[in-house]
Amino acid sequence: MTASTVLPAYTKEAFIERDSEISEVQSALEQTDQTHRIRTIVFRGERGNGKTWLALHLHRTILANNPKAYSIFINLSTFPEKYKQGQNKFEWYLDTSELAMKSPENIVEGLMNWLLKILEIKPASETSLGGMKQDLINSLDQKRDDRIFVLIVDSVFETNWKLIEILEEYLLAPVASLQRTLIIMTGRGKTYPWISTYLRVESKERFLETFNKIELIEKQLARQYPQKKIEADQILQLGGGNLMANYILGTEDNPRKSLNNVADYLLSVLPSESSGKTARAALEALCLLDNFRDDEIAKMMDADNNSSSISLDEVRLLRDRLVQAQLMRWKDGGFELDPSIRVVLQNYLYVVKPEKWEHLKARAYAIYDELSDRYPRYKDFYHQKKETLTKRVEALQFTNKLRDSQPT
Repeated sequence: MTASTVLPAYTKEAFIERDSEISEVQSALEQTDQTHRIRTIVFRGERGNGKTWLALHLHRTILANNPKAYSIFINLSTFPEKYKQGQNKFEWYLDTSELAMKSPENIVEGLMNWLLKILEIKPASETSLGGMKQDLINSLDQKRDDRIFVLIVDSVFETNWKLIEILEEYLLAPVASLQRTLIIMTGRGKTYPWISTYLRVESKERFLETFNKIELIEKQLARQYPQKKIEADQILQLGGGNLMANYILGTEDNPRKSLNNVADYLLSVLPSESSGKTARAALEALCLLDNFRDDEIAKMMDADNNSSSISLDEVRLLRDRLVQAQLMRWKDGGFELDPSIRVVLQNYLYVVKPEKWEHLKARAYAIYDELSDRYPRYKDFYHQKKETLTKRVEALQFTNKLRDSQPT
């Protein structure tokens, strides 16, 4: 990613929209004295769609200006230092490198120690996880007539699930059980199977929509990058409305380069070694399909690898890696790519790697023809798949000028 596409740190001036999500939180705050209420709100969304910005906006701006509440912000993902601009003492960031060096229990112990200190809670019992949990709960319970305690946990489902298990037992479930508390979480991908009913049942989930209207992109870039290099309608067509894609595309006057930058950002959760490169190749090979299983993964990857074929065991290992990275998920009887990634990679291949695009398109049509012949009962289903692919190809015609231009 070039210097011109350094991603912006959150500021309240650059934040826009999400009024209904903020209202959801404010409504939940008004009900914290009730026995039966929403104790947990989960904001879900695709990668780059503003989950962390919403969490920070709630913590640093909305709740910071609410005299009836106070909040703690916990981030569980990789969070570069340069994006922590405006950080305050009530924010805790996981050093993800510690996941390989410390046990989840030790990491949570460090978090609980920090939490007791920042809330000025003097330990009354042993300094074990159980003791710290009891100290925190006793203190919050004694202050039930004081301000509402809001715990904001960012990037929950993407982190180590053993860590979440420990967090649920010693922090999340105990806090959610109390009156005058609220837990707000953000995450993407597969939902963690909570044990506590406070987190599993007495909760509400909201999906953050993309900015898939021209006026929203105009408004976003007016706040974040007013000197945008290309028009909002082209940004929408190339990036599908993903908020971070909107920003990156707007900062570069060469869409060929910016499409590659967007793809690099969205796939930056993959490892840099050869396994990550193989995973990216798989995502590029699959972006033409809206739903697929292991055999289709193998066939599309074979089309992208002229020298050798990939075994089903290798496919399953790769598929599990992509699911774990929250870039692919199971839905409606098959796997599908994260929609933002699918749109960006389609445009990237069509514009930057047209020969590869044509090769993969031919293989996708061939797969649907083969499946239609093999399963005559589902001929109409696979015909519909081909029509969907055709419409997708036709929708890309707007990029023909970019495709035909010489690389710079």
